[in-house]
Amino acid sequence: MKKLSILLLTVVVAAVGVVWAEITPTIEVMPLYASAAHSQQTPFAVFLEVTGLTEGTAYEFTAKLRQNDKDYGSFATAEVGDFNTRYKSLGAAGTEGTLAKWVFLRPSKSSPAPGPCQIRIRIREAGKTTSTPVDFAGPTLLDISDTGDGAWVTGGEGANPPDGYVVLTYDSEGGLLGAYAAEDNGLNEGDDPDSGHWKITLPANTNIARFETRDANNSVYATDSDPGWESGAPGTTTVLSDISLYPTACPLTRWGELKALFK
Repeated sequence: MKKLSILLLTVVVAAVGVVWAEITPTIEVMPLYASAAHSQQTPFAVFLEVTGLTEGTAYEFTAKLRQNDKDYGSFATAEVGDFNTRYKSLGAAGTEGTLAKWVFLRPSKSSPAPGPCQIRIRIREAGKTTSTPVDFAGPTLLDISDTGDGAWVTGGEGANPPDGYVVLTYDSEGGLLGAYAAEDNGLNEGDDPDSGHWKITLPANTNIARFETRDANNSVYATDSDPGWESGAPGTTTVLSDISLYPTACPLTRWGELKALFK
């Protein structure tokens, strides 16, 4: 009887030990707005985190804009700067079974249209068969024409954040209006802007309360706030010359007061 008990216990332990974690992608940072189809194909940034991965196993992924049951646009990462639709490396999972990184999505010149969209994520072991897609509600896509509802904002020379850091802009209620990476971000966007340059799509004529810069791990590097910032008319680019996107020794409230003295 004792031998039988030991045998049953061994079987139970073996059965319980076979537990397969479910691969779960989440988008931890998602802007409210981004550009619809446009000749400039302005990209935007999201922060992707994936859990339930196997330690030591390499994974890859795709990210696509989706609208009306069709995929559009392309994506890139800091490690693979070309915008395309091919699988890209997510990395090898560590002991916690989690991987995360900034992902940059870009519309094409002809699609998707202004309005709601989704972001479709696929995760798989490197070189294996395609996994089941997971769809997330994406940003509202804006028409950036001069008769549309979107505009661009960028910073002056003094705003320069470190290369590749992501710039995020917020409204007064803390809503994330838009996000993208500062140059040199390693992304092949078809132009050659100056180091520290960044450009974000926002609704036209919209108040902006705060900017942040975040590093590759999504940790906040610096913030700046000002109740007077605003995007311009549809299809225009507004240069906000009084933004500071690097750390300052002044508390944010005091920094805002000091800036106001020189306006």
